[in-house]
Amino acid sequence: SAPSFVPPANAVTFGAGAAVVSSPGIVKSITLNEFLDLSPKKQRQYEGGFLSCSTVATHSVSVDDNDAPKNERKAGRFSKKTGNSSKQAVVKTTKKICQPVNVIDELLKEIDVMATEEPERAEEYRAMASNLSQRERLIQRRTVEAALGNQPAAIYFGCALLGSSVATFIMHPIDTLKVRLMGGKGGEGNEGSDSDGGTPNPLAGLLDLYSGLIPNLAKEGPASALYLGVYEYSRTFLETIPYLEGKVLLIYLLAGSAGEVCGSFFRAPAEAVKTRIQAGLFDAPGALQNTFLDPEGRKNTINAWSASLFRDVPHGAILIATFELTKALIVDSSVDVDVNTLLAEAVLGGLGGGLGGFVSTPSDVVVTTLITSIEDGGEPLQPLDAVAQVWKEGGA
Repeated sequence: SAPSFVPPANAVTFGAGAAVVSSPGIVKSITLNEFLDLSPKKQRQYEGGFLSCSTVATHSVSVDDNDAPKNERKAGRFSKKTGNSSKQAVVKTTKKICQPVNVIDELLKEIDVMATEEPERAEEYRAMASNLSQRERLIQRRTVEAALGNQPAAIYFGCALLGSSVATFIMHPIDTLKVRLMGGKGGEGNEGSDSDGGTPNPLAGLLDLYSGLIPNLAKEGPASALYLGVYEYSRTFLETIPYLEGKVLLIYLLAGSAGEVCGSFFRAPAEAVKTRIQAGLFDAPGALQNTFLDPEGRKNTINAWSASLFRDVPHGAILIATFELTKALIVDSSVDVDVNTLLAEAVLGGLGGGLGGFVSTPSDVVVTTLITSIEDGGEPLQPLDAVAQVWKEGGA
């Protein structure tokens, strides 16, 4: 039968998914014959880094020394020579192990191993694989991935910050419209008219939508850096817990949740400032003073932060789960799409972000309602009161 791929103990993963955080998807094992029967596009799906899970047998020694005296059992001195021996038995168990791999690399290695025992068969496989696996491209890919792996951590954080800042800049007008709609300020603010109240000025209207941009950019920087650091540290730690062994997706979700919670400490104050400005409640200096110096403003920010956890944590979890599961499902299915291209990853990320946004929108409405309620003065609104207010005014 055709050789089946078994992940090596020292396999590592790089690639687009690991450029920021490592969360490779899980794919089914595939034999060399099955791989060679795939179309060229389908084969390219396996070029990225993935996890391959296998069940391995383990052996452990079970000692039954219930018949031994308590003090002898505790000291570990009771043996067969005393006439009251402990009973030992070898127990066979299985456990699931998931390891990072590059499927194509390992299948090509199988051909090289086969050459020592079945050279003619290996040549046949090598001929079949030569025009499909495109060794030269794979070698170049490994060179690039090795170079990426040697980059200092600052490069990863810098790229993440740059990408986040560009995305924030592009989407900020939409975010401003969202804040004004959620906060009941949709018809307020600069209507895009000239100073004399005459002809509408589209440029002024566009600039008005960019109000609060600076605090919005500040919201992404420290929070993103802290998220990445906490995510990688938490993922590495969780992988050492025996109970979580093989539960790869759960590890991703827990690590992502930890990163979101820690990042929220920096994100919440900046969000409070930018939302106050976007809603037209304060100018920039006034928003800063209200958020950090006024007692009511600080309490309002803390209330909004507590509610934001119910928005950000589920959103992040749904995004990463949707992205990785969809990518793995495509690879394991008959869909003939290269999932390792930038466009494919952008589409999958958009799918995960859209689904996460749909689920977390109710919490986002509550957070915006809390922040904009500072305009009414008095005792800051509590999260549950904000939920009741949203339900009363608009329902679900």
